Amino acid sequence: MITPIAHELNDLVLNGLKDLNGTVWKINPYFSSDWKFMAIVLGFNAPNSKYFCPWCLCTKEDIGNRQKVCIIEKNMHQLKPAFFNNNSTVKPPPGHTKPPLLQIIPLDHYVPDELHIMLRIWDRLWDLAIQELKMKNQFNELTRTKIIAEMNRIKISFGFWQEQGTQNWSYTSLMGGDKEIVLKNFNFGVVFNEERAFLINRLWRDFYQLYINMKSNETNPSQFANQTKE
Repeated sequence: MITPIAHELNDLVLNGLKDLNGTVWKINPYFSSDWKFMAIVLGFNAPNSKYFCPWCLCTKEDIGNRQKVCIIEKNMHQLKPAFFNNNSTVKPPPGHTKPPLLQIIPLDHYVPDELHIMLRIWDRLWDLAIQELKMKNQFNELTRTKIIAEMNRIKISFGFWQEQGTQNWSYTSLMGGDKEIVLKNFNFGVVFNEERAFLINRLWRDFYQLYINMKSNETNPSQFANQTKE
């Protein structure tokens, strides 16, 4: 199914697009999607693999290393001989397990969209907060009531319910706009002590600011990289 699209894209990039006036427009393609679909198109590993980055050669061991400077180290020219030349002995960079579906698009033109980045990290941050409450044996009816009340304060419809026949609790799945409001305004002081709440609130607000900066065309990339390490 992807083959006709790939052929058409190749033709557009190589030959340009000719309009009714005879002007030929050069096409410079980009690809943007959530991480999972982008990894499929690139023939890349799952995000929890040792080599998880489509652009550089960092590994899971580098996560949390603030001294490491990650740059784009790979390009599509390294992938083409490994997958599309039967006579080549070149191996693909680590993490690339299948041929890319849209090889005409340069690797540095694949961009995960900021909304899905925010959604995924939000889910992780929220899960960590809930798990911490459970570890402290504080995930009780009173705590759930306080969380719902705080959600109501910031105008978010939210609830918990116990899955039938289990001890597991589920909660309302929020949309992107609501998650952004929670990220910006939720006060964890309603369920954590003052010191712990201060740290969690700061983490959420700092990430919210990173998300805002990520969307801004005026953000300086070097400054943004430094902000992510603070």
